[in-house]
Amino acid sequence: MIDIDEADFHRLDLNLLLVFTALLRERSVTRAAQRLHLGQPAVSAALSRLRAFTGDELFVRTPGGMEPTAHALALAESLKPVLEGLETDVEEAAACLGANRFQTVLRVTLPSIFPAIITGFALAFARSLGEYGSVVFISGNMPFKTEIAPVLVVARLEEFAYAEAAAVAVVLLGISFVTLFVINLIERWASRYHG
Repeated sequence: MIDIDEADFHRLDLNLLLVFTALLRERSVTRAAQRLHLGQPAVSAALSRLRAFTGDELFVRTPGGMEPTAHALALAESLKPVLEGLETDVEEAAACLGANRFQTVLRVTLPSIFPAIITGFALAFARSLGEYGSVVFISGNMPFKTEIAPVLVVARLEEFAYAEAAAVAVVLLGISFVTLFVINLIERWASRYHG
């Protein structure tokens, strides 16, 4: 579950997003480190920070390389147009006016991408509510510890407890609708705020 507070968001180092996009392209920590001209431990540390921030693994190690999770793919889709659309002219103008890198990121870059990042997290959260296939292998299905709602629905259906399964499904549906409503509000706010 993702719960992002604005105070938490201000702690996010936007350089982590560069590491995230490099990992998405390269599917390897070593190749991502080479692409970014960083050491492998630095990229691994950045990935750990991203995992802690999002509450998701983001990338899973497989024999073929680092595979992105559903959460990472949803986040990437949301961030892609924003990261591509950032104009370097604005950042260069900020530098010419005396802003250091931190001020540029805080006052120029962050306001531009904040709605997209929040939207990406919210979309990934809404999608993860109903995820069953990959999550069933990860969850331990221990009641009140690692039990997830989609597994609970399937268990109730197997027990022919249709009313209980429907109740859990309706709660999931309600949470998804509220999340989508919040996403639309954020997008409206962003379109009003940015143009």
